Amino acid sequence: MTLRIAFSGSGGTGKTTMSAWLAELLQTQSSSITVLPSATRYCIDELGYSTGKEGDSWMALHSATIRLFWAATCKSEVLISERCALDEVAYQAWYVEKCTREGRREEISLGTSVYHILLQQSLSEIVGVWDFIYIKRPLLDVPIEDDGVRSLDRQYQLEVDEKILQTVADLIRLVPIASEKIRVLPLDNEDCRDFLREEMSEWMTKLRTS
Repeated sequence: MTLRIAFSGSGGTGKTTMSAWLAELLQTQSSSITVLPSATRYCIDELGYSTGKEGDSWMALHSATIRLFWAATCKSEVLISERCALDEVAYQAWYVEKCTREGRREEISLGTSVYHILLQQSLSEIVGVWDFIYIKRPLLDVPIEDDGVRSLDRQYQLEVDEKILQTVADLIRLVPIASEKIRVLPLDNEDCRDFLREEMSEWMTKLRTS
């Protein structure tokens, strides 16, 4: 009996906090839980990629590939990831749109190719990796935490959030099973926790009896 969960959302929405909270909730039923860290932060800290909101197609590919490797090699009963390929797809879509507005032809070509690779990976993850994907949306009355990596630009955060929701709609059209796995969480954090408690109740029973 295994459970594979990923969160998705633009930067600063509380995915890391909610991942840790969910792991704590599920620890009451399972002693074998792994929470995957941010592959993007790994790329910045360990591989030398730069920070900031300007898109980096190679970092998007690296992040998605590293996370998939971590997930594939994880032996824990429960796996929780702070992100999934859906995020890279949305960020890449935002980046390609920006390059198009600015007429950056070479970057449009590379960015579009990477976008399609990431979209295919996201489809594969939905079918073969994740049991649930939870979309964490921005809270407008909560300041974006400065972690030295994410952008503090609220408009950028909202634009990426919109791209994530558009990507979800596209994925559901391409793979109908996505509608059974992807959930948009309530905006309020306490409502999020209540929603996840209810969602996890059946799985917690299965974990307890497995």
